[in-house]
Amino acid sequence: VQLLHGIHFTGYYMGGIFRLRHYFPDRLYGTGQGLFMVIATATGALIGAYISGILLEPRAPDQSLDYSAVFLAALMVHVAVFFGFLLIPDPEKKKVGHLHETDLA
Repeated sequence: VQLLHGIHFTGYYMGGIFRLRHYFPDRLYGTGQGLFMVIATATGALIGAYISGILLEPRAPDQSLDYSAVFLAALMVHVAVFFGFLLIPDPEKKKVGHLHETDLA
């Protein structure tokens, strides 16, 4: 299982870095990498914390110590931020009436 996890993480990380080059200009590449690492590591932490909350919550009838709702709320906020980043416009897309450097070749 750990071997598969390592293979998956390598592909995920390499794909993320590749996409960063596409979305962030050179002057903002470090900022993009920082955002990617925060988002990438926070996803695993939030999902893991939520599942742990479900597994560890007390089975009291009144659910007075229901921590899973807290982790679910944090997960939903994180997912909203993730999809918000997907709405960032792509600077590489051609603008109407403007030449792209590949048009000159």
